[in-house]
Amino acid sequence: MKRLILIVAVAACTGPQDDPSQVFDLRVIGASFSPPEVMAPSCQGLIGGIADGGSGGALAAFIAFAVPIELKWLVLDPNGGGRDITYELRACANPGDLECDDEGDWLPLTQGTMKPGELSYTVPLATTFLSGSLFDGGQPLLLEVINQDQFRGFGGIRVPVVLHVKAGDEEVFAQKLMVYNCRFFEDQLVNVQPVIPGVTVNGREWPESLDGGPTINLSLSGEREFEMAPIDFAPLEEEYVVPSFMLEPVRLKESWKFSWHASLGRFSSPTTGGTDFTGRVGEPESSWLPRIDGGTAGLFVTDVDFWFVVRDGRGGASWITRKAHFAP
Repeated sequence: MKRLILIVAVAACTGPQDDPSQVFDLRVIGASFSPPEVMAPSCQGLIGGIADGGSGGALAAFIAFAVPIELKWLVLDPNGGGRDITYELRACANPGDLECDDEGDWLPLTQGTMKPGELSYTVPLATTFLSGSLFDGGQPLLLEVINQDQFRGFGGIRVPVVLHVKAGDEEVFAQKLMVYNCRFFEDQLVNVQPVIPGVTVNGREWPESLDGGPTINLSLSGEREFEMAPIDFAPLEEEYVVPSFMLEPVRLKESWKFSWHASLGRFSSPTTGGTDFTGRVGEPESSWLPRIDGGTAGLFVTDVDFWFVVRDGRGGASWITRKAHFAP
């Protein structure tokens, strides 16, 4: 059985010869939670509630977090022939539990059968992470996450959510963190979902189909590279504030990172953009190479699906899709 465990905040692949930009088997390449962050208007009651050790004070402080969360996952299976995919969603307390199956440490959310594409599920208030659980004393999942966090929720409470999908002899575990926070400073604003404004091919805009569906509106041909890049997104990168350990404001700015995926060929750089540890900002573009073993031998006229995923580094993520007609 082929098995893949990944954290969907980063690209991942199934083996040393695999390329995360080549989507040919069962994959989860994106996860988006809306809102990407839930922020309480003040930290005062929340901090007091945490220190209270889970009594009524803590539960009252968590009321600000009582909002429904829409979970959305992008599940792909290009060579599956439209087969059924079984799925299960779980939430747990330990980010190191990548399969969310430690005994007595996870909560079921939903399960079922789907076809390849987007899977959406809204966590209702009746079963929110604030409700009683199977943990000791029936305490909420959020409180158990804090109990297992060495920083006790400082800088954000991050709830691991894991999607488990299976089809044939393939299965994937994909983890994403749901972020809960509180406002230390007046200008500390809640995160807004990043949205790719569009994409270009060799400098020309590649528009979305008029019906929003899989209509082909671009033809590509020839043994060459096709440079693809997001339309200018710099005005959309948010400035934000986080508290230091001295409870002083630290002012930062997002640096979006992009993941590039296609059902044929590969991208020169599967992940681009972002800022490295030296402060260098990476170029966001990547080139699509419609080649097999260095040439076009074996290629044929076909339709190619493309998926472009953006992440803001703060828990926000989204994607756009395109389809092209390719002839070697």
